[in-house]
Amino acid sequence: MRDWCRMLVSVFATISALNCVAGSQQSLQMKALAIVSDGQVLVQDVVENPSQYDLLGSVLSAPIASTPVSGASRIINRPQVLAAIAANHPALARTLQITGANSCRVERLAQTHQVSIIEKAARSFLDKQLGSQHRNLKIELDSNGRHLNLPVGEVSYKPWMRAQDQVSSRMTVWVDVLVDGETHSVVPIRFSANALQMVPVAIGPLAKGSAIDFDQIKMDYVDVAGVQGVPAPSLPSLLGKELIHHVAPGEVITLEAIRVEPMISAGDQVIAMATTGNITVKSEAIARADGTVNETIPLVNSRSGEQFVGRVVNKNLVEVAAHE
Repeated sequence: MRDWCRMLVSVFATISALNCVAGSQQSLQMKALAIVSDGQVLVQDVVENPSQYDLLGSVLSAPIASTPVSGASRIINRPQVLAAIAANHPALARTLQITGANSCRVERLAQTHQVSIIEKAARSFLDKQLGSQHRNLKIELDSNGRHLNLPVGEVSYKPWMRAQDQVSSRMTVWVDVLVDGETHSVVPIRFSANALQMVPVAIGPLAKGSAIDFDQIKMDYVDVAGVQGVPAPSLPSLLGKELIHHVAPGEVITLEAIRVEPMISAGDQVIAMATTGNITVKSEAIARADGTVNETIPLVNSRSGEQFVGRVVNKNLVEVAAHE
């Protein structure tokens, strides 16, 4: 019985308080601008000094609308405020007066987040995905993002890749950007990749006319797309070779940079071979110039003195066109 009496007294007290509030003309002064951080815009967010009003807590905490995304804004007008209050206290809403601004622009409290931080996370993830393969690739960042506006909170990342984005000339790492553990946005970070080739490079400067020594060169992965000439195939193929021009540190050593001994030297006696169908004719000739494999050099027949040209095939062997 006593509990029922207490409950009735409490109900009558609440009704009396509401009647007092409803019976007197109350007013709320609306702000022109409000900055919020929670997921919903409440009545107390859009009024000036909410603590000064003699209102029930449920009135001030009544939700009006969802909070805009970071970097955007939302307009809350007077009818929206009254509608939010009327949802819980219809009598109060009928007598309440709203003064101040006609509407309030609501913005969400945000933090500026540099995309470069996300790019580093994406690159680290990409290197792990590629494993040892990344040594064979020259990877460059294609993205040019500047910053993101994120809600206030703890920011973390979850990079991932689609199967079709892996190990190609254009690779994309997708980064889930989380705020307080919840995904806020997904940022694509794009990379371009060029295949690298293991080639000989100079450790330090190499002077023209010097002979290449083992401790002056090393093998390294290089993007050979922009290299002028044909890279030398190996370190042993370069040892003792004479350089015909200066080579800078880190520069790829090409076959064009070294003096190559000719396969045939001027004055050598060679075999000139001409083939027509199944018939091959050979004769002796003297080379009139140096030549390497596949080079065309002038020749003179040892017996007749006739002059002609032939393509170097091998040591002391040249091929002559049939009409010659």
